Amino acid sequence: MNMKRAFKAAVVAVTTTAMCLTAAPNANALKTDNVHNPGNSGGVNCNGKDVECFEKVGDKVEVEYTLQFNNGVLSSDHGQTARGRAVAFPSVLEDVKLELVSVPAQGDIVVTPSGGVAVEQVNKEVPLKDATFDTGKEEWTPDATGGNVDTHVKKQADFYATRLTADELFKEVEYYREQNGQTGQVDVISSHTTSDDTSVLHNISIGSMRRDMPYDVLVFGTAPRAGITTLKLKGTVTTKSEKTYLPVRVRDVFWQCFQEGAGAGSDAEACKSLAELSWGRIESPLPEYSLEDQTVTDRVYRQHTEHGLNGAPQCSVTTDLSVSEGREVLDRIGADVTPRQSFGDKYVEEFTLKANPTVTYLVGGFGVMEDGCDQAGILVQKCDFTLEKQPDGSVIVIFNINNVTNVSIKESGYKTEQRPDGTWIITTTDGKPVTGNVTLNYNVGGKQYSKVINITTNNNSTLSSGNQLSSGKGQAGEGSSVDGKCIASIVGLTAPLLLLIPLGILSQVQIPGFEHVHVQLNEAMRAINDEAQRTFGIHDADRSRRANSLAEQAQAAAAQAGPMIGAAAGALGAVAVALTLGDLAMRACGYEEQTSSYKIMKATGMEGSSKDQEKDPAAEPKE
Repeated sequence: MNMKRAFKAAVVAVTTTAMCLTAAPNANALKTDNVHNPGNSGGVNCNGKDVECFEKVGDKVEVEYTLQFNNGVLSSDHGQTARGRAVAFPSVLEDVKLELVSVPAQGDIVVTPSGGVAVEQVNKEVPLKDATFDTGKEEWTPDATGGNVDTHVKKQADFYATRLTADELFKEVEYYREQNGQTGQVDVISSHTTSDDTSVLHNISIGSMRRDMPYDVLVFGTAPRAGITTLKLKGTVTTKSEKTYLPVRVRDVFWQCFQEGAGAGSDAEACKSLAELSWGRIESPLPEYSLEDQTVTDRVYRQHTEHGLNGAPQCSVTTDLSVSEGREVLDRIGADVTPRQSFGDKYVEEFTLKANPTVTYLVGGFGVMEDGCDQAGILVQKCDFTLEKQPDGSVIVIFNINNVTNVSIKESGYKTEQRPDGTWIITTTDGKPVTGNVTLNYNVGGKQYSKVINITTNNNSTLSSGNQLSSGKGQAGEGSSVDGKCIASIVGLTAPLLLLIPLGILSQVQIPGFEHVHVQLNEAMRAINDEAQRTFGIHDADRSRRANSLAEQAQAAAAQAGPMIGAAAGALGAVAVALTLGDLAMRACGYEEQTSSYKIMKATGMEGSSKDQEKDPAAEPKE
């Protein structure tokens, strides 16, 4: 079928099914004169698959990310396309593979019952070609543009993606710096337009990169048809600590070209770099990560959500429809959780596509508040759990990982049962308290784990899987607990406030220029909510989840309502009162490190400063 007929069919399909798409974000954007977005999808989406866990440091762990891209820009006269997709992933990943899951179906555009565009399953590995920077020719070999990740390419030789390693990217920058008389190692490849460094990353514009936290970048084109391309990025990582968080970032098209072709596009094809435009470049640094530094891991993971990774002002998290709908979604891409801009709308406006009514354009992301960028991550951690001894002698097992099954005790005389909140309870068959050495067996992702644990008769203790007692205060083994009178005097006052803290913060509009602080405070408040409740023995996982769910909904609603600084200031004042009361109560009970002020300083990297000055008067600034 020729292209003109395909476009005509697309218009008919879009028009006749518009009434079925009311559940999609902004269904009115589906059709506007000569510009269309079949499926009414955003431009890009990514997410990481839960890594079950590993047994010991040094183990290799498999990780897997889902990557999704809309069609970019296509025109009925074949006179304009927007091409190029990029994926940045940590260079520490080994044995990297890219699998093509599905592509837009060929032929007439078929709208699915859910309002997306029909796809066809592929499930085929995409060849990866490592490119090197040739200092003699001053060019990348074989190329820096990649082929098309589409099995329907005219030439099978065009079916591949190019891998630009961090080592080669830094080599390119340092080479050009030497040509300009600058020597020395480059520690950061900047994506800022004011940078003097020459780098292929400027045109790809996926963010600045640090040498000590290197990323490799995959570059390729997608199927030249309306609809969604879905891929899986897989690799292994050798663990060096008990926990690490591995981010990934994807971005939408970064070249405007005036001809169709395989690959991402390039200067050689007379394409225009969208990085030259303020809305078309990403200057937010690539996310931090570390295999060994737990401080870095904890700091980044505080930004993690089920839909992706917050913390980048120019890369808003895309709503992952597979998470929202509880099933794999291949035919659509959602809008941003917190709207920033519509990349598709910006493209249409910049290149005045509506001014040419004789040409029909299919623009991915048009009419949808999705900014053409997304980032997510995967938490890789050692299999671990905590044990909570109950007054009746039973023991609650709380795992730090998901998808745990078949929990049992090897020795006879014990029963195990999963509770509604996902934890497990150990009891005895004769009704006596659970004590002594027992072997806990459990299954994660089809793999069986076993660990010997020692359970004492201390009813006021929490046991770690390392067999040490902890109390929620101080180091393991102290055996201390919150005084009962202290609890009784403050629970009635603080419990309602602690539950309202996340909602009070999140229900307010983000103040322009303070987005990064807002995200940090948001995650800090969530941590305070749960941790404080646990400390005082009033924690209810289901209640906490409901409060945070309401908070997320309030955040999304507020983001669309526009800036309401006065309302935000009033709510923040009320929250400040709540925090002050909670802090006084926790300090009175000897819980300085559980106070909100301490937690917020820790979340923002300022912990210890005030405490150090208290301990050492000489450290105070002198006039």
